[in-house]
Amino acid sequence: MFYICGADLESKHGYGTENLDEIIGCYPMAADMHPTIAENDDDGGSPTNVNIVIETGGTEKWNPKQTETPVTPDASKLQRWYYGPAEDPEAASFYECSLVQDLPLESMASAETLSDFIRWGAETYPAEKYGLVLWGHGGGSRTGLFIDENFDRDIMHLDELKRAMDNCGTHLEMILFEACMMANVETAWAVREQVSWMVASEETLPGKGSNLREWLLFLYDNPWCDGRQLGRYICDSTYEMYGEEDRQCALSSTWSVIDLSCVDQLVSDLNLLFREVGSYYQGDTSDLFLFMKSFLKAEEYGLGTEHMKDLGNILLDYNVQITISREMREALMNDLDNTVVYCLKGSDRTSSRGLSICLATSLGKEDLDIYADNCPFPAYLAFLDAVTNWDAPETVYEKEERLPAISTIEEYNPVLEKAVEDGQPVIKMEKQLNGEEFWTIANVFYRMYKEDETNEQMIFLGRHIATDTSPLDENMDVEFCRWSITDPGMWQGIDGELCCMDMSVTLSNGGEYIYRIPILTNGELWYMRCEREYAMIPELRSFYDEGEYDHSSEYTVLDLQEGYDHSNSFPTRNVKEAPQMAGQEYCLVYPVDENGYYRLDKLSLGKTMTMYKRPLIEDIPLPAGDYYLAFEIEDMFGRAVTTDKVKMNWDGNVLSMAEGESWEGTVDFIYSEK
Repeated sequence: MFYICGADLESKHGYGTENLDEIIGCYPMAADMHPTIAENDDDGGSPTNVNIVIETGGTEKWNPKQTETPVTPDASKLQRWYYGPAEDPEAASFYECSLVQDLPLESMASAETLSDFIRWGAETYPAEKYGLVLWGHGGGSRTGLFIDENFDRDIMHLDELKRAMDNCGTHLEMILFEACMMANVETAWAVREQVSWMVASEETLPGKGSNLREWLLFLYDNPWCDGRQLGRYICDSTYEMYGEEDRQCALSSTWSVIDLSCVDQLVSDLNLLFREVGSYYQGDTSDLFLFMKSFLKAEEYGLGTEHMKDLGNILLDYNVQITISREMREALMNDLDNTVVYCLKGSDRTSSRGLSICLATSLGKEDLDIYADNCPFPAYLAFLDAVTNWDAPETVYEKEERLPAISTIEEYNPVLEKAVEDGQPVIKMEKQLNGEEFWTIANVFYRMYKEDETNEQMIFLGRHIATDTSPLDENMDVEFCRWSITDPGMWQGIDGELCCMDMSVTLSNGGEYIYRIPILTNGELWYMRCEREYAMIPELRSFYDEGEYDHSSEYTVLDLQEGYDHSNSFPTRNVKEAPQMAGQEYCLVYPVDENGYYRLDKLSLGKTMTMYKRPLIEDIPLPAGDYYLAFEIEDMFGRAVTTDKVKMNWDGNVLSMAEGESWEGTVDFIYSEK
């Protein structure tokens, strides 16, 4: 059963139609014979052993293509199709796709629409095993999946997906998510009761999704296979396809096969872990910081706005190993190994263990309201209630202890000092001791801006991690923490032209970062994604397991992504390698800053350039002039505050505060009352 919610993936790019063409262009070898011969074939490979049904909708328009078996969906209706052997032995094609039902338009992001399709498919074409493909947008645990363009961009949250599964009346052998970032614990929990096996990706998907043709041929030839066997073949064939057609997509891909019968035990043990985290919060704050540090630094997926972190990467981190009990860690790793029976990942995603989890401490109130309906861990919700200004549902406290509000615990409300050293602004914080070393701040970034005098607006140049310049004594101890600008007077450029360079995603436990550079090509906003590994200076490696970073490493261009839908932050799945766009003109663009927030729907245009197969990104001297600097301070829970901007002057040799500017006072990181 293919449930295809086209959205802008179809109306704008035609990806849904491409996948439909793959489906209807694929048939078993037996179909090359006369249908009556195929039906009498006793080797288990008869085409009648596999039925394919499709529901189409969710898009403003379809982009039909000319094929031998044309399918032309009508965007004003929901339509159901059957693809199988032709009824007429004299038909030009032994296999054909026929329209079975026209239905009034309903939102494909509705639980009722999905469950009705599953019930209809099972009742109309009964089988021994059922598989479901959910095709469309995905946004991870926080958001859910699907965007229906015909119903005010309606989204299916995970609680609605669970309701659809619970009401479908059919047990599914396998569910395949042809949608981004759905290989997560929360999604697995939502579908576990009605499905045996789940196949999905932790990472964003390219537009083509899985290798439909190859795994459908495998299913035709092996209709007796179970969800685990088919799932492995989907992962392998898809990885091989991108390895041949789009190397970068293969390098950054993740696919996993999940045994949903093991999810309850994994969720139960994770709830015990979050209960333990709650005890750290009330008592051993050092252990809490180490745990949250592992959570923050774990490999991240998507565009940096979804907060999806690899679960195995968290559990295998050294800080977690020394924090939680050996028994708990062993139980969780065994749970994860039992649940994820197959995990395939590219060399750029080596930390993937097949299932992610949401770093929900970074979410705002509205997102937490949605996440609470999707979250299977009551202890996590109680923890989120304590450390954010969000209120958990009262039902949480039927099972869990209420934790004290974070505003009442002094250690979690640091005060940072603004200071000027050598003419440059810095952020300082006294070292906090609570029996053991305890750091409240996880990361400090700095943001750079420049005034566009022509258009009288402030433009955003990007964000980088600040350098920890804390003074050290001979015992490798610190009196206070201090952060400053990295490489003053230098910024990043493409072929010598200053660009906007925004750090977005963490890979491999904090040592590698992915940056996004916005560009405009053919009137469309794209992001050039590049990676940079920050090596630790060896002599400082023993200092708090991080040390100071060496910023001399090179940038590596990964690919170009169209980014995300600005109305809801879903990834668009439109990905290309730089060589595919070689020779095209593009324009560097800079988001306009408004009241501390930058607007991607409001851009300042820069220089027009030509795309090369290997764009050169490197650190270049800032052009002389005035700039503006702000620090972004991220605490141990991933929540951030940003300072006011301070005007800086670069004279070609020295970057210093502009005359008359003041940088003094404090930055209070105190959580507001509920």
